[in-house]
Amino acid sequence: MNRSAGARDFSRRSIHPVMIDGAGRGGFYACLYLGWMLVAASLCRGAIFEDFSIDPFTRGWQRLGEADLFGWDAAGGRLRVTWDSSRSNSACIIPLSTRLTRTDDFEFSVDLTLEDVAIGLNPDQPYTFQLAIGWISVGDFAGAGFRRGTGNEAWNVVEFDYFPDSGFGPTISPVALSTNRQWFWQPMTIGVALETNRAYRIQMTFDGLNQEIRTVLTVDGLRGPEVKTVRAPAGFTDFRLDAFGIMSYSDAGADGSIRACGVLDNLALHYPEAPRPVLHWAAGMAGSVLRCEGRRGWNFRLLRSGDLRNWEESEIVAGVDAGVEWRHLERTGEGVEFFRVETFRP
Repeated sequence: MNRSAGARDFSRRSIHPVMIDGAGRGGFYACLYLGWMLVAASLCRGAIFEDFSIDPFTRGWQRLGEADLFGWDAAGGRLRVTWDSSRSNSACIIPLSTRLTRTDDFEFSVDLTLEDVAIGLNPDQPYTFQLAIGWISVGDFAGAGFRRGTGNEAWNVVEFDYFPDSGFGPTISPVALSTNRQWFWQPMTIGVALETNRAYRIQMTFDGLNQEIRTVLTVDGLRGPEVKTVRAPAGFTDFRLDAFGIMSYSDAGADGSIRACGVLDNLALHYPEAPRPVLHWAAGMAGSVLRCEGRRGWNFRLLRSGDLRNWEESEIVAGVDAGVEWRHLERTGEGVEFFRVETFRP
């Protein structure tokens, strides 16, 4: 099953027909069935499955930077990639309909076959450099000053990195970079090479509860070498991620360089969708209350309108898993009022 995710608006909005009439009564009537459908949808996790049997660039995939580094192999039904560090930062991405943070659980798995790998092609940069697959913030990646190769000028990244051997040993280094450029990358797995013309399946999981990255390799259908688990250091803050991609980073400022070619297939992404809150109205002796399901790590903004065209912001509440609520909502007019909730990451 394929799913396209081309949306660039990463907030989820629920316009629920909760109406308050001039007497302060809540009107539900015909909206109960709609409310049930939205509640059911809010329990789903996000998933994208892509086998590249159809041109991905017609279904939400995008190329950033130098587009010729990424192409669809129509005959093989695969994504063809060149990692060329002599070029500018480039990526082939699928945007998400949410933003991921360190409190979330998310993972990817993908088939990778490398056809050619060369490092140190630039005599002034003779050492190794990474090829990368993982999660990024599109705005940061495409912005000025983002330089992955220097080690301290990139942020909002969670990715699988492979460094071919240039004397230190081939290295697999799952990594997370926070919004303020903190590293989450030790220990590296040294001595595991991704050989050309072999079929690797890479599975990388970010565990938001235990704050760790786990990676599993399969080689030609068999369990591969162990990759060390990476855990968050003390004081690691947070990240914001809104796309999955295959990244060809520029080697500007680095001491190494790379040019590698390969194909990817059978991609699977799993991640939590943004909350889709459904408002519920209650009125009693203590006054009026609007409630909806919550989620830790998200903010909930209540808006109100008398005509469904002009919306006034009422209050922002930090989400908790037990739910969120707004109390003692005073009337702003004599007619019917509508309420909606917008969710966003702080």
